[in-house]
Amino acid sequence: MQKLSFNIKLFIFIIVLTACNSTRFVPENSFLLNKVKVKTDNKNINQEDIESYIKQKPNKKILYLFKFHLYVYNIMHKGKQRPWKSKIGNVVGEEPVIYDIDKTIKSCNQVSTYLKNKGYYYSVVTDSIKTHKKKLYVFYTIKTKKPYKIHNITYKIEDPKILKIIYRDTLNSLVKKGNLFDIDVLQNERIRMTDKLKGNGYFYFIKENIEFSADTSIGNYNTDIEIIINNQQTENNVKEYYKQYVIDSVFFYTDFDLKNALQEKENYFRKFDTIQQNGYFFMSANELKIKPKVLLRANYIYNKTYYDIKDVERTYRNLTSLKCFKLVNIKFSESSRPNYLNTYIELSPFNKQSYKLDAEGTNSSGNLGVAGNISYQNKNIFGGAQIFDFKIRGAIERQTAVIRENEQQIQQYLPFNTMEFGSEAKLYFHTFLVPFTMEQFVKRRNPKTTISASYNYQQRPDYTRTISNTSFGYVWQGNKNLKHFFNPIEINYVNLPYISTKFKNSINGTLLENSYTNHIVTVSSYGFIFNDANFTKRHDNIYIRGLFESSGNLLTLYNNLHNSKTTDGSYTFFKTIYAQFVKAECDLRFYHKISKSSNMAYRAFGGVGIPYGNLKVLPFEKRYFAGGASSIRAWPVRSLGPGNYYDSLNNATADIKIEANFEYRFKLFWVIEGALFVDAGNIWDLHKTAERPQAEFNSKNFYNGIAIGYGAGMRLDFSFFIFRIDFGIKGRDPSQAIGERWLQWHRKILPSDYSFNLGIGYPF
Repeated sequence: MQKLSFNIKLFIFIIVLTACNSTRFVPENSFLLNKVKVKTDNKNINQEDIESYIKQKPNKKILYLFKFHLYVYNIMHKGKQRPWKSKIGNVVGEEPVIYDIDKTIKSCNQVSTYLKNKGYYYSVVTDSIKTHKKKLYVFYTIKTKKPYKIHNITYKIEDPKILKIIYRDTLNSLVKKGNLFDIDVLQNERIRMTDKLKGNGYFYFIKENIEFSADTSIGNYNTDIEIIINNQQTENNVKEYYKQYVIDSVFFYTDFDLKNALQEKENYFRKFDTIQQNGYFFMSANELKIKPKVLLRANYIYNKTYYDIKDVERTYRNLTSLKCFKLVNIKFSESSRPNYLNTYIELSPFNKQSYKLDAEGTNSSGNLGVAGNISYQNKNIFGGAQIFDFKIRGAIERQTAVIRENEQQIQQYLPFNTMEFGSEAKLYFHTFLVPFTMEQFVKRRNPKTTISASYNYQQRPDYTRTISNTSFGYVWQGNKNLKHFFNPIEINYVNLPYISTKFKNSINGTLLENSYTNHIVTVSSYGFIFNDANFTKRHDNIYIRGLFESSGNLLTLYNNLHNSKTTDGSYTFFKTIYAQFVKAECDLRFYHKISKSSNMAYRAFGGVGIPYGNLKVLPFEKRYFAGGASSIRAWPVRSLGPGNYYDSLNNATADIKIEANFEYRFKLFWVIEGALFVDAGNIWDLHKTAERPQAEFNSKNFYNGIAIGYGAGMRLDFSFFIFRIDFGIKGRDPSQAIGERWLQWHRKILPSDYSFNLGIGYPF
């Protein structure tokens, strides 16, 4: 209990501090609106929808408890006024919400109207208040009573073609017998029916052409619904059937310039040359720079087929995904043939080539340095919308944790003792590179092929290492929320031309020894990402990432067939030992939106790599580590674990990782956001070893090795990127002796008990 006494005192102090004098600037005979609560007798009523109609809400809270913004306002407006205090008070702070009875009355009326739209025509909404000193509490009570339900559904559609289309689609109707008489559902049904007709050639049809008639006179809270589509009325007041339109010609303007088109109008379009292929027209003011087959592969708008709005959306989405056009615009106009439409697809390309130069300061676990990138990108390099990326990166850093004894690779007068240089080239194809035709799959799944190669040179005080990588892989869309990744082959070659005597002796005979030898990793992998995020609506969303990797099995099969085992019992590839392992991991995230300005983020991660056969340990680049800006933030990167073991070299890696993170994110003011977080987890070895006692994973007591850290952070959200600062402090350190693992708050906190982290983007 003594361990927690400081925590409890601190918690009570914060509550008292933020609660005191919250009514300081509330006028006489007025009340601070302290709380609003909605009570309903119907669990089917959406509480969030009801709250959205409440016209007056209390001051914002952090963690449901602290009125931080009100507290800042009161502090800044207390005492003698200064311009800077007023500025902070008005920008960061929030003035007290004074109870307004008129807004309460309007809230009751708005909620009552909402309930009527949901079918509860005889609902009763009342309000009551409770006061304590200068604070006021409002309670809204809802009694929904019996709702109206849909009894029968009939259609009154004069056009026989439209009637046939609608009848065939009644199974998908949102308006169903026995459901509540919900106005919102009826409006959504209008949109659905309109989209259905627009998918069958009715280009000019709009949702206002659909009407509903409701008869509530049949009694017993039943309603008969009639869905009405009258014939369209022409300018001469003559009624006629709606027209179905067929696609006539499709024109691709491959280098469209919107500015010139607006300035020159008809004269602009006379400049284009025309190429016809497969019945489609490709228009270009200059030489055609993109192959027609690439545009046809992305196109869903076909000649001699009915106009379909979904085909238009697919075409727009596919053309945009090529990432070669800054503007994609699809327009239609009536052809000279009756009931036919011409399609004009206007494509404004990006600049084909671009360059970028970046410079940055780095801070890796307290080691300061500078880094820079030179990037080159070519969009449409071979005329098939291929994208070529090339990057050169250089970095220098001062490693303070490792001291060279008598061996110097970097001149002693330099302020930095670590260098890293590398280059990377990637080539993206907007199709599958396979020896057979997959046109239909390509059109449906929007696949891509990626070929990459990279080289990295690292020179540190303790070793010099080069890493060469080449890979070939596929990416394709499963559905709108699911994406698949498959890499048939990825080859990593790690070469260490130099290791210092001190470092070599420190890892000799340990699991790290094999990680710092020359080796080759050949990997085949499959992964997926599921993300149901919808940024246009307020709802919770789930993110799931899965990955499975296998390495070395084909090479081992080949060597077994040729009996090419070396004298030490290992197989080699180009005279270099290669790794053999399987690895699987899953990253699960859940985001819960509390309000427009706050949300909860949860993450659970689990991964395991199992080495076997040719190399008894996982390669260093495939091993797990904990700590750092995107892991358990109270520990510097690679300084935690494995298990209850403490790695004095701060280079801890292992075969298993389990981690859970919780973060409460809230808006403060301007671009500044706050965060409170708790991180828990660790890494473990698969097997017990003498050099790392208590580092192995044991399913019965692995929880004893769980590390816990918590802290606070600040984010600067500039829309195009987020800069993040996190301060984490150790709550439970599994490397300490039993009884000393929980942080003793009554003792002086040491620098090793906390960690600062800088990052770009959210941690998860």
